[in-house]
Amino acid sequence: MSPSSHKNHSLSTIPLSSRAEREDLGLKPHINSGFTLIESLVVIGILSLLTSMLLFYNRGTETQISLLKEKANITSALFKAKDLSLANFTTGEALFNVCGYGVHFEKTRYFIYQDLFRDCAASDRIYSKDNENEILKDDIFTLSSSLNLTNLADLDIFFLPPIPQVYFDGHPATGEKEVGLSNQERNIEGKIIINSAGQISNE
Repeated sequence: MSPSSHKNHSLSTIPLSSRAEREDLGLKPHINSGFTLIESLVVIGILSLLTSMLLFYNRGTETQISLLKEKANITSALFKAKDLSLANFTTGEALFNVCGYGVHFEKTRYFIYQDLFRDCAASDRIYSKDNENEILKDDIFTLSSSLNLTNLADLDIFFLPPIPQVYFDGHPATGEKEVGLSNQERNIEGKIIINSAGQISNE
């Protein structure tokens, strides 16, 4: 047996227990360039978690934007009803007088209405249920499917000229009244506040 053959045979019998030992002997370390099954499952799990978080964030952001838009629309409707009460107040011997304007709120929609009555002093200051003549057709608003009004019952905010005086559900306003908004899960909420002086704000 030649010296070189003997050297190779000796090397083959040496247990190479570490990368350092292999490198000391001039041998290339064994490199595993692929992913193990466990590593692949961990990567997939992390990607799934990140995707779920991103989708949840996008839905929450979209709902938040819808809520902000709806708060702005409700505030605008209340101001419009207040302005109409100042500008279009009529009284006299007509069959029906416009005794003022208000905003009627239901669970999934709201609209501006005009209080039609012959004698405004005897008016009830609320929307007459199912009286389509009282609804301003261009001022009907349907809530986004992701939002609800949180008020437990229908609500009327009415402005009686010429001041205008504020009425809540047909009664002279005292204190404040809130119009609440929330998403279906009730974890995103907002509200519009009207006080007895007719001041409107939102939170």
